[in-house]
Amino acid sequence: MKYKCQNRVTFKSKTALYLLLTIAAFILPMQPAAATKSSPTVKIAGPNGKTSFLLSEPTLKVQITNTSNSNLKIWGENCSWGYCNIAFLAKSGNESVLLTRNERNWKKNGPVIITLNHGETTSREINLADNSWPIDKLNDFCKVHKSVKLSAIYSIAQELLPLEAREVWNGKVMSANCLEISSK
Repeated sequence: MKYKCQNRVTFKSKTALYLLLTIAAFILPMQPAAATKSSPTVKIAGPNGKTSFLLSEPTLKVQITNTSNSNLKIWGENCSWGYCNIAFLAKSGNESVLLTRNERNWKKNGPVIITLNHGETTSREINLADNSWPIDKLNDFCKVHKSVKLSAIYSIAQELLPLEAREVWNGKVMSANCLEISSK
């Protein structure tokens, strides 16, 4: 199988392409996202925009909004770089549990970058019961605690590869709002 770079150079093996990308990553200067870009804002909502949700119907919406004056690039969730960028923090008093997406194998994977213009929002529908989330961890936490609030955390770590990562925003943001979790 042949792998092609954008400059039309053809590689006969995946190893040769990987080696070239690795060398380029260390030779080319790495630049984080521009300092003028601010962090996006994150909101969490239950079904139909509610401020609570039932454990028996764990469908949520996470909204990521660009509040900066310039375009903001983030990873799409349909690639390995963006798949685990959203996490949830369930909290009751001083105790909390972090829910991160379960790892998965990628048969086909390439960087997917989403560009948000100033004021633009992207929404991610999340079903905590779809086997990609540790719903049992949340259920166990809610059995022990009467009042549980759920926040969303959106984070992108600075990556060396792929090279496209240089323009993608990186950082960590927690939603300003929380959802009440009800077991009834």
